[in-house]
Amino acid sequence: MAWTKEQEKIYKHEYYLKNKDRLLKNQKARKLADPEKGKQYSHEYYLANKKKILEYAKKWALEHPENRKKSRNKWTHAHPEYHKKWWIEHRDEQIEYARAWWAAHPEKKKETTHKWAHANSESTNAKWRRRHACKLNAPGNGITADQAIALKAETGGRCVYCGQKKKLTIDHVVPLIGGGADDIDNAVPACTSCNSSKGTKSLIMFLYSRS
Repeated sequence: MAWTKEQEKIYKHEYYLKNKDRLLKNQKARKLADPEKGKQYSHEYYLANKKKILEYAKKWALEHPENRKKSRNKWTHAHPEYHKKWWIEHRDEQIEYARAWWAAHPEKKKETTHKWAHANSESTNAKWRRRHACKLNAPGNGITADQAIALKAETGGRCVYCGQKKKLTIDHVVPLIGGGADDIDNAVPACTSCNSSKGTKSLIMFLYSRS
């Protein structure tokens, strides 16, 4: 008695599950022995089963968001040129998609922004300093996150004004509002307390007020 297509499908699936490791090992060996042939076979299989593969991939991605993210990042880093080309070709489309998605998920946007800012505090502070300097029309090329980190390391994590080891900020020696430049040559690491106390005072006036 001939099998029905459903019975044959069930048998093949059960056989695959019982012999999965051996079958995958043999498949990998064949691909390594003849990579071009293996690549051609994979491509032909994909074209013949595209709809089924995409449906499975979509389902898997929804069920394993973290693994999908890792897999996607790994592929992107392994193919930078392709990713760059794809982004250039779909830039406007992706920007519109991102805007629409963030607009539909304001709480997620708030959470993601907060997480990024917390994990990249120096970059966040650098952007804030630059915006503030632009508002005041201050001269200078800005102080990057890397420059701020290096500046704080030079003093061993100590405030230049009180000498204590505290959480440091970047202070403009000559205040921006007083014509100072938003530049590394006009910056020193200072603790929050000293930076707030100095405010818009000149260095001489600040030191005099502390004496």
